[in-house]
Formats: sequence, structure tokens, C-alpha cells
Amino acid sequence: MRSGGPPPGADPDEPADPFASVGGWSDQGEPAPAPSGAPHPFDEAATHRYQLGGTIGIGGMGQVRLARDLRLGRDVAFKRLRPGADPELAARLAQEAQVTARLQHPGIVPIYDAGRGADGHLYYVMRLVAGRSLREAIVEADGLSGRLALVRRFLAACEAVAFAHQHGVIHRDLKPANVMLGAFGETQVVDWGLAWERGAAPPGLAGTPGYLAPELVEGATPSPASDVFALGVTLEELMTGAPPGMASREALAEAPVELQAIARRAQERRPEGRYPDAAALAADVTRYLDGRRVQAHAYSPRELLARFLVAWRIPLAVAAAAAVILAVGALLSFIQLRASRDRALLAEADAVGALARADATLSRLLGDRATEALALGHRAEAELLAARALELDPRAPAARGVLAAWSHAPRPRPGATAPLPPCVRRVLRDDGSQLLCLEADGVALWDLDPLQLRWRAPRTSTYAAFVPEEGVLVLGDEEHAMTRLALVDGAVLGGEASMLPRGLAASERAVVAWNGPEIEVLDVGTGVGSLRPACAGRGPAEGGAGVRAVAVGPAGQMAAVCHDGWVELGPLAGAPTGGFATPFGPPRPAAIDAALSPDGGTLALVGREEALALFDVRSGALRFELSRPVPLVSARFTPDGRVLVTLDEAGRVGFVAVDGGAWLGSLPPRVRRAVRVTPEGILAFDAVRRAWTLPEEPVPHVLATERGLSGAAPSPDGALVAMGRGDGLLLVRQRVLGTEVFAERWQDNVVKPGGWSPDGRRYAAGGVKEPSLRVWEAPDFALRASFEASVVGWRRAGFLRGGRLVGLSYDRSVGGVLFDVDRGERVAEHGDRLWFDLGLDPSADAAALLADDGTVGLLDGDGALTVLATVPGARAVDLRAGTAVLAEVGGLRFVGAEEGTLPMPERTVLDVAFSPDGQRLATAELEGMATLLRRDGATEALLPGHRGRVASVAFSGDGRLLVTAGWDGTARLWSTDAPPTREALEEAWATELGELLGSGVGEVGGAVSPER
Repeated sequence: MRSGGPPPGADPDEPADPFASVGGWSDQGEPAPAPSGAPHPFDEAATHRYQLGGTIGIGGMGQVRLARDLRLGRDVAFKRLRPGADPELAARLAQEAQVTARLQHPGIVPIYDAGRGADGHLYYVMRLVAGRSLREAIVEADGLSGRLALVRRFLAACEAVAFAHQHGVIHRDLKPANVMLGAFGETQVVDWGLAWERGAAPPGLAGTPGYLAPELVEGATPSPASDVFALGVTLEELMTGAPPGMASREALAEAPVELQAIARRAQERRPEGRYPDAAALAADVTRYLDGRRVQAHAYSPRELLARFLVAWRIPLAVAAAAAVILAVGALLSFIQLRASRDRALLAEADAVGALARADATLSRLLGDRATEALALGHRAEAELLAARALELDPRAPAARGVLAAWSHAPRPRPGATAPLPPCVRRVLRDDGSQLLCLEADGVALWDLDPLQLRWRAPRTSTYAAFVPEEGVLVLGDEEHAMTRLALVDGAVLGGEASMLPRGLAASERAVVAWNGPEIEVLDVGTGVGSLRPACAGRGPAEGGAGVRAVAVGPAGQMAAVCHDGWVELGPLAGAPTGGFATPFGPPRPAAIDAALSPDGGTLALVGREEALALFDVRSGALRFELSRPVPLVSARFTPDGRVLVTLDEAGRVGFVAVDGGAWLGSLPPRVRRAVRVTPEGILAFDAVRRAWTLPEEPVPHVLATERGLSGAAPSPDGALVAMGRGDGLLLVRQRVLGTEVFAERWQDNVVKPGGWSPDGRRYAAGGVKEPSLRVWEAPDFALRASFEASVVGWRRAGFLRGGRLVGLSYDRSVGGVLFDVDRGERVAEHGDRLWFDLGLDPSADAAALLADDGTVGLLDGDGALTVLATVPGARAVDLRAGTAVLAEVGGLRFVGAEEGTLPMPERTVLDVAFSPDGQRLATAELEGMATLLRRDGATEALLPGHRGRVASVAFSGDGRLLVTAGWDGTARLWSTDAPPTREALEEAWATELGELLGSGVGEVGGAVSPER
């Protein structure tokens, strides 16, 4: 150690520097280096301090990228607010950074810096957390002993959370996925984005299902005890290796009893029954690790004796008084035995009751999350969450309803998996055979089948494009012009490209680059680039990029999407030849991705804020626009052009029917996923590469229209669905892909519910004002017949089993009419009553008619009418085997061959239908719900989703399909088959429920990041 005296050569009479360091911090003994003329790293401007690399993650609030701190020469994580974010998100970003920065603890990820970049984006910089999560460590551990080795890491996480609790901060999203384990013993609690400080305004419900304390679900304010609950769930997961709600009692019983007791106390339903904060929980875990008595555990006499012997082993070995001590210990143990037995019996009873209550609570919570996922169209999450909810509570009707939504529709089939190399960012060849790793200091090309490194080059890049037929790879970014590399060995090829690109797209022989107001087409064979202006005058006022996205078609055509939404069309070589306007311009955000269909006739655009739109290239007409709850990042057509494959920011691969825009569901989300569409199927790249095969006949759950529906009916074979709209339009769509096969408007008022003939060859319907009752002939839906009985319209229409048509007129004097369609004549007419509803029995040639005075009539195939009963106030009717079921205030009533009632309090039933076998009933309700019931009245499933009154319910001929229609303009398709099991669904989706729960997708959307 150097002393604080004067440096060598100093004047001995000069007084010593009172600030000289004894530890080297302010040492003046070394001569200052001579100025070199080179810039010092500390002189780097604050706005250019960080050199950004690849994307690490993308969430709803911001983007996290790998960055290089040029001042200090280290890698960091750089989080910045996404473009266009509102002031509320800016405040949230600041709060997240400030809260985390105040928590200076070794177990909490530190914040290094914050500010506003040169581009105006708000950001903060934090430590780059390397390693694996506690969830990954649990999964990879070798049995119970391997998992128990992680208890000390769990304790470190508890201590970090205890520090936060002491400073008034509640984490609110604790789970194994948010505890990072470093390679050298580091343990850090991450993701404080939901953290709440006591004293701030009470937050809304947020977190991950399974880890949420019960009082939070019921609306209570977060407290340290709610974090303790999540830590208790985490400890139980560590002991059993299974996610929340998935562990068997046998697996839990194998764990140390003291740890079981700690986890039970931490998960007490009432907050006051838990540890008050994480510090108390950490103290009890420390006692367990030190071999001391755990406060949460009621020790048996044998356990007490064992601990007593261990504690006194030395005195027992050397003292003659050991016998006395043992006798005293035995006496004390005997006294405690009876008290311990009583406590154990009471604890067992409490545990059984608590377990049942916890199962029911978790089932409801998972069912709620499944319903939310269903509403968002997240099929995989909805099914897996609902299956687990049903597993916990076999009577859960809401979970059954969610499973009924998609069970009739085939799922994509998972194929084989293959490993992938680790990359900061990936760019994939279109056929999925090769992958380019974009790394901080270079690029590497990998063959994927089998996995093999082809070459590595020290060239940085942000964008890349494969041109496989020419054997060329083109790299570029906002600082380097396009570079051509040979695919075979990475050798640099010559060329004359000049653009610093912001994006690349490849055709068969060329690469298209765009940057601001210019496009450059690089011929990869010759290396010659042709530069031309694009989107002239169509950039933002501040002079940014005019070109936002480019799509290249199979025949060499190109579509350039401008900042203001204009699409320039033309060949690759040459000036634009046309174009059209789209909504993707101010005030809406511009498009971020574009794709042309295989025939070049359709353009798909992806917007920054949840929008997907398809346009006819020839006319510029909007074919449809679809909103998604999580922003999309890309869209690509399947080779047959029938389906559009999308990728969202959470890593979900979704499917959209090109003809009509019906949403066909999505795969489970995956972190940092990329996707490629090939003739053989879908290739999804995340931690591994997996092939998926789309079903040949994909089926949507929702058939959406632009106006409210008065009714919808499936054809007897379930292949078609006919829908009557409030604006006078009759629509018929295929169940497969939701494709429209017929549409006709012959009036300007409501099309009332109609019906199919028993053979499915005809459909009949009328309307409110139009006096004609029309019959169309499938499959081309040519008009077969038209009947008029008055100057007013028709309320209902339907075919009897024998093929004759029943129509109910708005004219009381006409009433109900029976028609012979083939002969074009009336068979019978029953006036003097205003018949307003109709129920048809497919097993008999009969119909039930309901009048406004409550009269229920039975009409046979010859036209004879028999009055069954009078039920004043009845709203709807259906018929099966001589029994009519009526919807009335407070429930359902049976009349005819069977009499009785089924109470349905607090529901307003507007329509009712028997299943073909008569063993089930379906109801449409004013409150926006449909219900599937057994004949004995037990609720089988609650069918959610309609945003308004449900107008009608109808079964297919075999009863396996149920269709509901609502004023929200949707017809929804439901399966009546037995719901699939969780195990079957996990196999079908190649995903365990625990993976979804651990990644946080129980929240709406999750927070994971896709790749290109």
C-alpha cells in the first residue's frame, strides 16, 4: 500500500496533499499520460453513449435491446418507450425505472442510467441479466434433491423482496420466471414493471394466474402479504416441479414437511394467516436451512425428540446426566403428544377444506382468464386454461363453454422439433433451411437440417435477405450499405449498392432496399444497384422515412407503402405504374409490414396498432380490416392463398381466412418467435424449430358481420350457416373458413329467422316489410319460389319433415300458413291469432306455434292445428316428440306429452331449442349469454362472447353443432361433444399449461418478443 506522503522527487518542504489517497482513488504518484489526440471515451455525448444491438424483448410499453455503453465499454440492457406511446406510458416507464433504481440491493437488477435519446425516445439502462430463470432451473433439476438445492436461491429472492417491502414497494408479479439465477451464485428478482408503492393510488388487478393472492382477485389493495402468497406458490412449485394447481398430493408429500408447512402458511387464503411480509418468510426459510425449528410447522414428538438429540449430542456423549435429560425430554414429548395430535387433526380438517376452496377459487380464476383469451381469439391459451379449470372443478360451466367454442374445429398439427443455435437476433431463409444469427460483433450462418455452422463473419448488420437461387445473402443497416455475401462460405462479393437501408425484401433474383424517400433494387447476380425515388412528398412533416414497407410479388411486381398510407405499384425495375390510398396514414400509425398474395392480386398490410387489412391490388378496394388485441408484427400468405399467417408481439402465430377475414385461432405464444410459411406447412422458430401443419378445412369460431343478426341457422349437415341481418341482408357462409357463398338484400328492414329443408337443399326466409316469403335452392341459391299472403311481412319460416313450408305472417288475419313449395300453393291457413314463434320437430312432421296471447298450437303435415296449452307471457317455443318447451319469465316450461318447469332465475330467455335427440336444451338470453342445459335442468355449459342480446339458438341435424346469433353482428359456433382433456390438449398444442402460466399469458397477451 502506498503511503500518503509526498511523491518521489517532490520538494520535501512542500506540505503533503491532505487529500492524497491511501487506497489509490486519488493517487497523484503516477505521471499523467501525454495527450494522444484520440477522443476519450468519457467525452462521448450522452445522446450517443449507447450503441444499440439486437432486440431482447418487446412488450406493450416498450422495447428492450442489447446495447453497448461506449463510455464504460460494457454490454447493458436498453429499454425505450415504443414510438407513438402516450403520456401515460411515459409516466409508467419513469415510475418503473425510479422504483427499481431506489431499490439498491444485490438481489434486485440495478438501473444504470435514464434519459431521452437523440431520436426523442425516452429510455432507461439496466444491468444485462444473464443466466437462467428459477422456472428453467426447476424444470431442468434432477428430481427432488436437485430442486431442494435451489432453496437457498429462493431464500435470496425472498430477502430481495423483503428489502422492497421495507421500502414500501410491492412487486405484484412474483413467480419463478421473474427470478434470475446467474452462473456464479447471483440471484436477482426482475420485472418490477407492475410494482406498486404504498401511498400511491390503488392499482387495478394485474399479475399471473396461479400466483395471485385470493384477496387481489376480490379487489383488495396489494400488500406485502400478497407478495408472500406468490412466494409461497413459488416454493411449492420448487418442491413439486409442477406449476400452480398442477402438482399432485403425492409429489408434495415427498418434500420436507417443514418446507410444506412454510408453503402452506404463505398461501393461507386470509392475508392475516400468512407471514406478514417477505422478511418473516425469509426468516422461517433460514431456520429450515440452519436446522432450527420452523415456526410454521407443528412438530410431532418424534421430530422434537430427534431435534433435541441433535442439539444435545455433545453433552450426551460426555455427561453422566444424559439419562436424566432424556427422561425429562421423554416426559415433555409425552405431554406434547396429545396436544400435537389434536392440532394435527384440526390442521388436517382445515387443510382439506382449504384445498377444496383453493381448487374452486383457482378454477374460477383460470375460467375467467380462459374466457378473456376466448374473447381475444387466443385459442390455445383459452383451451388449455379452461381444461385445467374443468380439471379442478368438473362442474365449471364457464370452462365447458370455452372448450365448446373451438372443439368442433380441427387444430393445427405439431410436427418434429429440431434445436437452434443461440442468437441475439435471427433472420430466416424463406424455406426455413438456414438461419443467420445477428450477433453483437458479427454474423453467423447456420444450416438447420441438421444443425451445423456454415461460417461466421465479423460484420455487423440489422437487416438481411436471402436470395437462395443465386446463392447470395445481402446484409445492411442504417450505417452500412448493402453487402453481398456468398451463401456457401460468406465471402464478400463485389457490387455497386449505395443505400443505407432501413429494410430489405428479396425477389427471385434481386433485393429491394428502402430508406426514407428512395428505393434501391440490387441485382444479386451482377451486384449492380438501381436507385430511384419513391413516395415523393409522402413522408412526415419532419422529413423522416417516406417508404414504410415493401412487398415483392412472385411475378416481379412491387408494392411500396408510404408514410401517408398511399401504396405505389409497379415493376421491380422502373417507375411506379399506379397506386391507391389506404387508411394506414395520419392520424393513424403507418404500416410496418406488407405482403402480396401468391397470385399478386391481394395486398396485406400490418399496422403498428393492432390493425390488419387486405386490399384488392387491381382496384385498391378494402377487402376487410381486422383488429387484434396484441399488435401484429408480420403477415404472410400460405402458398394456396387461402390463409394469412400472422405473428404478434407476444409470439403468437395466428391464422386469418383471406376470403372474408374470419379469425381461425392461434398457436401458443413463444418468446422471441419467428415464423416461415412453406409449401409443406408452417415453421415456427423460438427455442427450437417446430413444424406445424394447417388443417385442410380450418373452421372459425365466430362469423362476424357489419350489422346485428336476428337469427342464424346451420344447415342439417352443419356445412353452411344462414344469417338474417337487421339491414335486410340474408347471408349464407360456409363453416370452413367462413367463406361467403350467398348474399341478397331484397328489402330494407330486418330479415327474420328462417329455416332449412330437412335435406338441406332449400332455405326459406321472410322480412319485416317485404310481403314475399322466399325459398332459395342450394347450392347456387337460385330463387325457387316466392309466396305472398298479405301486404305485410313474415315473422318466421321453417320446413316440416315432409318438406312443406310453414310461414308466420305479421297479419293477424293471415296467421300461420302451410305451403307446398313444389306445387306453389297454400295447403292450410290459421288466422285470428298473431303467431310469432315457431318450433319444428325434425323427428316428426309437426311444428309448435306460439301466439301473442300464450296459445301453443301443434301443426301437423296436413295443416291440422291442435291447441296444446295456453301460457301467457311465453316468449319462445320449440318442439320434440310431442313436448313443447316454452321460454317464460323465470325459466322454461314443458307442455304436451311432458309437463314440468326448469327455473332459470335472473335470466331473460329470448329463444330456446331442443337438441335433435331431445336430451339437451339451448337458450338465448337478453343478458348476452347462451346456455346449454341437460334435459333435467343441469347447466352443462355457459357460452360466452356475445356483446349484447343473443337472438337465436339452433342445432345442426346431428346435434353436434350449436349456432348462436346476436345483436352484436356475430354468429358463434359451438361444439356439444365432450370437452377434451388437458393432457390431450397439451399434446395437440405441443405445450404444457405450466409453460403458459409461467410466461404470464394468463394476463391478457403476455409480454414476450418476436423475431423476424
